[in-house]
Amino acid sequence: MTDEFGAHRMYFPQYRRGRAGVELFEGTILDHARKPGIAINAECNGAGTCGKCVVRVERGADALSPRTAAEESFDLGDSERLACQARVV
Repeated sequence: MTDEFGAHRMYFPQYRRGRAGVELFEGTILDHARKPGIAINAECNGAGTCGKCVVRVERGADALSPRTAAEESFDLGDSERLACQARVV
């Protein structure tokens, strides 16, 4: 999503620290969440093996990489992704 200044941002509205959004950079959703200090459970630290970092993508899914093999191994809903695997493209 684009803010009033034209910058593309990722928002985490359920977290106080993420409501203003994080300017997009190369990285995963997990990387974007960690930047403002949002703690998303990722016991495997981004390896895609635990499946604990499931997030729901409400808008902007077309700006993310296709699902990885790690994501395909979990029973994710249509709007769900693993934060450690979904990369901004």
